[in-house]
Amino acid sequence: METVVKTDFFELYIDKDKNRLYSIIKGFWYDEKFLDNYIFDQREALSHLKPGFTMIVNLVDFKIMPDPFIEKEKRAQKDLREKGLFRVAELVPKSEIARDQLGKVSRENKMPNRQFSNL
Repeated sequence: METVVKTDFFELYIDKDKNRLYSIIKGFWYDEKFLDNYIFDQREALSHLKPGFTMIVNLVDFKIMPDPFIEKEKRAQKDLREKGLFRVAELVPKSEIARDQLGKVSRENKMPNRQFSNL
C-alpha cells in the first residue's frame, strides 16, 4: 500500500495490486480548502488506479461538513464514478448528524456504497 497524502483532516492510500483507494476522513472541515485539497489529492490517487477500482472510506471520526461544501462533495463523488468506481465500503461517522448528511449526499449521487458501523 502506498501513501498518497496524510494530513490532520484526511489520509489517502492506494493499493495498485488490489486496485483500491483507501480514504480516512476526520475532524470538522470548517474551511473549504480542506475539501479542495482532498479533491485535488483524490484525483492524484485515482490517476494510479484502473476503472473498476474499489474504495474503503473510514469516516468514523468525521464530524460534519458545512452546507456550502455539499456541492463540491457531490462533484468529488461524481469524479469517482467517472473514473470507474465499482463499489465503496464506508465506515460511518459516530456523529449522527454527519452520518445523515453524508448518507443523503451518497443517495442523491447514487453511489455504489455499503455502510458499516464497525469493522
